[in-house]
Amino acid sequence: MKKDVDTRNLVLLETPDGSYTFALPESNETYHSVFGAKTESEHIYIQNGLSLIAQQNIHVVEMGFGTGLNALLACRFAVLNGKNITYHTCEPFPIHANQLPVPKFIQNDKPLEDYWRQIHLAPWDELIPVCPNFCIHKHPIAFEYYEPDMQADIVFYDAFAPAVQPEMWQAQMFKLVFNYLKPGGLLVTYSCSGIAKRAIREAGFITKRIPGPPGKWHMLRATKPYTLEF
Repeated sequence: MKKDVDTRNLVLLETPDGSYTFALPESNETYHSVFGAKTESEHIYIQNGLSLIAQQNIHVVEMGFGTGLNALLACRFAVLNGKNITYHTCEPFPIHANQLPVPKFIQNDKPLEDYWRQIHLAPWDELIPVCPNFCIHKHPIAFEYYEPDMQADIVFYDAFAPAVQPEMWQAQMFKLVFNYLKPGGLLVTYSCSGIAKRAIREAGFITKRIPGPPGKWHMLRATKPYTLEF
C-alpha cells in the first residue's frame, strides 16, 4: 500500500457486481475497479492466475491485502476445487474490519460469509486456518520486508498504479518476487503499463499481455522461467 495512505479518509463505493471498493480522494485512486471489484479480482487473480496452478498444495503471496477481496476469492477457489492454499499477504496500513460491510454478493451464502468474517477477524502476524482448505497469514509490513519461509507458486501483485505508487513498480521489487517464486511460478497484476512491463522483464520474467476485465483493455501475467540444467 502507498506509504502515506490515511485509511480514515477512505470513501466506500459499491460496484455493479455487489462488491465494494474504496476511493482515496487525495490521489484519485481506488482499491479495485469501479466497474466491478469482484469481477476484476476474479478475472485477474483467479481465472488468469490461480486456476492455472496445477498442484494440490498452493502457496500464494499477495502484495496489498486491502479489502481482503482477493483472499476471499482465493479461499472460495480452494474450497470449490479441493485445493489446499496457504495465503500470505502484506499490508502495512490495514483497513479496520468495522469499515468493511459484508459484500452483497455473499450475503446469501453463509459459508462464504463466514470465511469473509474469519479472514478479516484473523489476528495479524499469525498463520490462521479459515477452513480445511485455506490458511491465511496477514503480515502487517510493507511488501519489500516480507521474508517467505517457502517458495511461492503465484504472486498477486496488487499495488496502486505506477503514477500513484511508483516505488512499487521498480525492477528491484520484482527481483524480490522472482527470487522467492518457484521456477514456472506466476506473477499476475492488473497493470499493463510500459513501466510495469519493463520492470518485470528486467527482473527476469517472461511477460504475457492478456485481455483485461471490464473497463480495462489488458492485464499482465508473468512467468519465472525454468532454469536449464546441463
